[in-house]
Amino acid sequence: LAVLSFCPALVAATYSVIVFDGSEECFIARTPKQPAGRYVVSGNYDLLDDGTSARPLSVVLYDSKMKAVYKSRFGKSEDSFSVVGKAGQQYELCIQNGLGVPPAGGGMARSEGMDDDDAYTNPRKDGQNRKVGWALRVRQYSQWVKDKDAEDVTKEKTESEKKAEGLLELGNELLDSMETLMDHQAYLREREADHRALAESAFSLVLLWTVAEAAVLFVVAGGQIYYLRRFIERRSYL
Repeated sequence: LAVLSFCPALVAATYSVIVFDGSEECFIARTPKQPAGRYVVSGNYDLLDDGTSARPLSVVLYDSKMKAVYKSRFGKSEDSFSVVGKAGQQYELCIQNGLGVPPAGGGMARSEGMDDDDAYTNPRKDGQNRKVGWALRVRQYSQWVKDKDAEDVTKEKTESEKKAEGLLELGNELLDSMETLMDHQAYLREREADHRALAESAFSLVLLWTVAEAAVLFVVAGGQIYYLRRFIERRSYL
């Protein structure tokens, strides 16, 4: 398990992990204890292996009571999530690769917070490891705070408060969308780096094969020249 502690400020970072076949990788994030209030725990994931099936892949976010507050949909290679929690809570993000449905009477304790039809419904392992990009961040929840010193609370003030709350909620959604977009750009850069490394590896193998072919050609040509020279010298001697 990897433990991530977040401060109230925005944390912008993306990571990637190789989840081996039939296993899971989990990461823990804790919301700050101070200042008190509500915090938004948001993130996303993306399967970075192009052409690989996402059916065995499952991503689950658990709260401090090990209750699943988010679970990826079956067969979805990428998705984002956002939940609102309190200060001082712990969240665990688990990326599973082909764990399948747990045996009867068994299973992990964290499945207790999930419905029977929703727990570990992804297919069992298929023999393939999967590289998954993920992001998990915590920020303070922006909300409208009423001025307690205000003496006259009119209907017009109430309507303005509602509009302010709506604007703040819209701002939070836009912020989450921008963060998700930046994360997917980072995933694209990582895909590009993987493809470049694969292309360079293939080019190195082709170059090595070409050098080996050239060496064999020179050896064969040298042998033929040597054989013909010995044959001509022997004919001249006779």
